[in-house]
Amino acid sequence: YIDVLNYTTTPKTIDEYKGNITNLIEIVNNNVMWQYPALMVLDNYIQPGSPQINEVLSISDQLKYIDMLANELPYPGAIFKQIIIHKLTGDENGSIYYANLLAHGYPYFKEQFATQLEQSSLGFEIEVKIIRDFKYEDKSIFTNKIFTRKVN
Repeated sequence: YIDVLNYTTTPKTIDEYKGNITNLIEIVNNNVMWQYPALMVLDNYIQPGSPQINEVLSISDQLKYIDMLANELPYPGAIFKQIIIHKLTGDENGSIYYANLLAHGYPYFKEQFATQLEQSSLGFEIEVKIIRDFKYEDKSIFTNKIFTRKVN
């Protein structure tokens, strides 16, 4: 636990940054018990397209570890990174798939994610359109029972 926890502090030098990533990958690849906690910490280091991460991890390795995490723990930040990394590797279908998943899974945040993608120079026009075009409609059987009560 302490080994993984030590990597949550911000590295002070580029060498420490690289060492942290290398050590986290070692934990992910060789310690089944601590694999997912280490992946969650590694996720903080993986900023797709940044020169710092590209120095330590190839785009295909970034894809491997983000997919490993997001396919088990599909939280919005990880899915957002999947959109970017799949685009960077030339996987347009994957990028579109994850944009669709993000819009459906987290409709409340879709505008923020669409805006962030628009600000990128990588050309996420299709992904932004997919995210913005998704219209959420709650079809739960409980919606009418919970929200139609009149308050006196």
